[in-house]
Amino acid sequence: MASLEESAKALIESNLERTLSPLLLTLGFDSYLMGMIGNQFFHYVTTAEREARHITILVYFAMVMAVVTTGFTWAWELHIFAFNYGKYAQFISQQWTAWHSVLCPTTKIAVQIFYAERAWRVNNRNNWILLALGVCLTTSSVCSITFAFLTYKLVTPAVGTAADILHRIWPSACIVADLITTTSILWGLYQSRTGWKLTDKLIYRLMRVSVEAQIPPTIAASVVLMTWSPSLLCVPTLVGIILPKIYLTGCLSVLNSRDIIKQNSSTYHSSFFSEERSSKPQQRVTVSTNTYVESCYHTTDLPPVGLNRALAAKESCLFAGESDFGSNPTLPVTLSKEDLEIEIEKPREQV
Repeated sequence: MASLEESAKALIESNLERTLSPLLLTLGFDSYLMGMIGNQFFHYVTTAEREARHITILVYFAMVMAVVTTGFTWAWELHIFAFNYGKYAQFISQQWTAWHSVLCPTTKIAVQIFYAERAWRVNNRNNWILLALGVCLTTSSVCSITFAFLTYKLVTPAVGTAADILHRIWPSACIVADLITTTSILWGLYQSRTGWKLTDKLIYRLMRVSVEAQIPPTIAASVVLMTWSPSLLCVPTLVGIILPKIYLTGCLSVLNSRDIIKQNSSTYHSSFFSEERSSKPQQRVTVSTNTYVESCYHTTDLPPVGLNRALAAKESCLFAGESDFGSNPTLPVTLSKEDLEIEIEKPREQV
């Protein structure tokens, strides 16, 4: 044990910044991403009332596993820097770090299943895409979990040939799955164009959101693959721990962007038609009308029976008699002539 402690001390002190800095950065980046994910998850819960049940299950499962992984990371850091401070052998032991290979895929696989389902639907339920992604995701998860069971008892950075191969396979399969997913989603959205300006703009925005959500985890998986070395476990461990949270924050960004896209689409829809309406000059039609009002005294007297009706009508217009119900006052109306200008908006021609 003394020789192991001395070997670990010599290895750590030979390059302190490369061995200890990633451990501290792991805790900071992981906690920061967990806070971001918590904010995104709260927004998702308040807006995802009509979400499909299987999508909700995947998101909740990934969120729970992300919280568990963060708690495990904090416990590991406290074990190293608080409860066992001053011991160098624990920095090269894999009794804690190996279990990240079990916790991290549980978060990552849920998010990748979400992306795989989207790629399958947007390509008219193409089963070949689903089969290819299923093989890649299964390979990545199995290799990562198997690597954990092969190395969790090791107290040195050295791993066997089988574990080394497994650790190179799982990020490679993850990268291939990301490339297939991104390409499939982009192709399916591109084929969904309709030629309408509003619809095509929405499709292009969905394509941009898909690329923005998929590029960061793909780059992170590539870093895990390129930096893997038994003599330098800290760097791939750092990226491997935060990799699932990069997947999850991208997934929640895609889900939460639906409300923003809907709001912008409605705003653009109204502004689009207002611009179309204002771009065409309104045609005015002026209508002149002449209104004549003729004054006449009203009377309720009926022409007497037996007299000349023409004479009676003439008298009724000149004289207002009294009726049985009382006198009827005269209603003088002044003659007027009025010119009216009416602006009529010509209906916009349909495009």
